[in-house]
Amino acid sequence: MREKQRKDALITIMFISFLLIVFWGGGETRALANGKTSSSTISIQVREADLRDVLSALAVKTKTSIILMEKPTKITFQAENVPPMKALELMLQGEGLSYIQDGKLLVVGKEEKLHERFFNQMTLTRFDLLFITADQLEDLIGKFGVPVKGISLDANEYSMWFQGTPQSLSKVRELINAVDVPENAAIEISDLEFREIMTYAITPSRAAELVSEAGIPLNRYIALGNRLLVFDRKVLERWEQFEAIISELDNINAREQSVFLFALHNTLAKDAAEMLEVFGYEEVKTITFNFPELTRELLVICPPELETEVYVNLVNIDGERKKIKAVITSARGEYARKEIIAKRKLLSEMTGISTNSMNISDNLSGDVSKPHYVLWTETTPDRVQLLRELVKSLE
Repeated sequence: MREKQRKDALITIMFISFLLIVFWGGGETRALANGKTSSSTISIQVREADLRDVLSALAVKTKTSIILMEKPTKITFQAENVPPMKALELMLQGEGLSYIQDGKLLVVGKEEKLHERFFNQMTLTRFDLLFITADQLEDLIGKFGVPVKGISLDANEYSMWFQGTPQSLSKVRELINAVDVPENAAIEISDLEFREIMTYAITPSRAAELVSEAGIPLNRYIALGNRLLVFDRKVLERWEQFEAIISELDNINAREQSVFLFALHNTLAKDAAEMLEVFGYEEVKTITFNFPELTRELLVICPPELETEVYVNLVNIDGERKKIKAVITSARGEYARKEIIAKRKLLSEMTGISTNSMNISDNLSGDVSKPHYVLWTETTPDRVQLLRELVKSLE
């Protein structure tokens, strides 16, 4: 009897210790306790943790029992200030898993396995539409491979029932939010405008989150497996830029990296990126958009612990500069002065720099038949560089 009591006590101590490791810190599996977390939310960060251990801890937090149908794997996952059930769903989504629920029991596994063994226990949910028809929605679900079964129970062409796991049904809702909009009311589904991009090191949801942090808010999209389907027209208009950012972010480090967009005021993006390199950050990456010699936005990817330091250094890099006097361009020939006046007007319109800040010299040749004029300015170095780059683009 005493031996059994000792074993029971040891098991209890080990279980309590495990929970402390997961939710209050220590070792490789730890939670982030901060002032933002309320009694109804949790923050959790795990590295190379056994999936079974994480599910056990989340079962306590969600007050459920969880059965895993798949072979256990090592996972890395982070979520901050979210409800326990949301943390579970995000973690499962990242691992390509789903679940079905029967009261307080959750069965976790691959979508197809759950469908095969537990289809009769799948949730049946009705979805109402406004602008596209139920037939069109069903076509899209089949096209994109959302694992649900559509069921027509009434004659309303703007209503449809679907049966599937909670996660699959949430994907139906995401798809409806993305496509059931006024602009799609009168088009054929085959004409629906969207683009698709694959991610490999990070989940599509994480990619969407990082891109939004980078200054390209993504409002209409759906994440399916490792595919990100984008329906947002504003993003589609900037697709090359969007695709380039995703390509840069899709690496193993982006799972835990901080990403922010720094708006420059006194420095061009190309110059700021080069100056930041001088600090010797090995783990900091910068991304400039098209025409970095003309733009003033810099995307920064760095470890969370370096974010404040990098931001402060960028503020210092972008500090106000003393004005300098510099030549912007020159012109020779019979119509030299008219050319200089026209260029000054265009440069002002393109940059917002007043024509009063750009001066035209006297005839430097001293020969009326061979005039030579110079356009010069007194302004900050970044503006001088901007004006010169624009002049180059005119040649």
